Amino acid sequence: MPHRIWRRIAWVYHILFAIAVTWPVQALVNDPEALVLGLPGPMAWITAWVAGSLPVLWRLDAARIRERAATRASRAGAAVPTGD
Repeated sequence: MPHRIWRRIAWVYHILFAIAVTWPVQALVNDPEALVLGLPGPMAWITAWVAGSLPVLWRLDAARIRERAATRASRAGAAVPTGD
């Protein structure tokens, strides 16, 4: 996918992230007695969102690198590698 699409996906994910870890949505998972992999429920909720941002940002970076390589290749008149 093009870089601008991944940028939009990243924006949407991180807006949802901000909503999900703040009140009132955080209150829905606010049960400190519930343990997920040894973490209290609210901490596991936030950790899952932070861990979920890793692949989103990784794909955004990969798309940006691929777009820059394509731009350089088109300026040089070379063939563009797709990478996928």
